[in-house]
Amino acid sequence: MRGIVVVSGLLPILAGRRHWSGRFERLARPSSSTGALAIFAVAFVMPVSVRVAGIALERVVPLVNPKLFVVFLYPCLVAALPFTVARRGTDCSAALAGTAAAVGLAIGFAAEFALLGVTPPPPIVQHRFLTATALGLLAAGGTALSSARTRRSLLTVAGVALWFWAVAAPLFGLV
Repeated sequence: MRGIVVVSGLLPILAGRRHWSGRFERLARPSSSTGALAIFAVAFVMPVSVRVAGIALERVVPLVNPKLFVVFLYPCLVAALPFTVARRGTDCSAALAGTAAAVGLAIGFAAEFALLGVTPPPPIVQHRFLTATALGLLAAGGTALSSARTRRSLLTVAGVALWFWAVAAPLFGLV
C-alpha cells in the first residue's frame, strides 16, 4: 500500500509538471456539481421553509388573518427563488442547472405536501410540476456556460413566461 502512495505522489514529477498542473488547477476551481447542489438545495428548501414559516407565524399570532403572512412570505417564492436559482447556476452547464432546479423544486413540493399530510389533487400536482419546469428553464437560461447566447436567451424568456403563468394561474382560479 505504501508503494502505491509513493508512486502516486511521484506521478507529477514523473509525468511532467505541465501536464499535472492543469489538472490540479481544474480540481481547485469550484466544480459544476457544487453549483448544481447549491441550486438543488435552494429549490428544495425554499417552498418547505416558506410553508413552515407560515405555519409557525399562524400559531404564534393566531388573531391575525393568515393571508397577511402570505403578503410577506409569497415574494420569497415568487421573486427570490427564480432570481437566486438563475444567478447561482453560473458555473454549471445549462442541462445540469435546469435539472437540479426542477428536481429540487419538485421534491420540495412533495416534502411540503408530506409535511402537511395531504394528498394533492391531480391539477395541483400538474401545476407544481409546471412550476418546477419553469424554474428549470430559468436556471438553464441563467447559466454562463450555455452553448449559445441565443439559446440561453430563449430558455430565459420561456422560463419567465412559464413562471409568470404558474404564479398567476392560482390567483385567477385557473388551478
